[in-house]
Amino acid sequence: MSGLVLEFELRAHNEVQRLLPWLANGALDADERERAQRHLDACAECRRDLQEMLALRAAIADRTEPEVEDDVDAGWQRLRQR
Repeated sequence: MSGLVLEFELRAHNEVQRLLPWLANGALDADERERAQRHLDACAECRRDLQEMLALRAAIADRTEPEVEDDVDAGWQRLRQR
């Protein structure tokens, strides 16, 4: 193998790495999705990264929001007492 082949493969890998967050949230167009999927079929590292992103996305979606204090002065007073 020549360095050119390895450089091309690394460039394709890096490109898909940059696309993974957008793939995880469904924001890629069809061509980008297809290109990323072809790479994912051959790259265990990128598949692992995508699964981590999808798990994080699911965890964030399941998170319940804490109640927000409407009375800023009362909240500040409690914070100062701590």
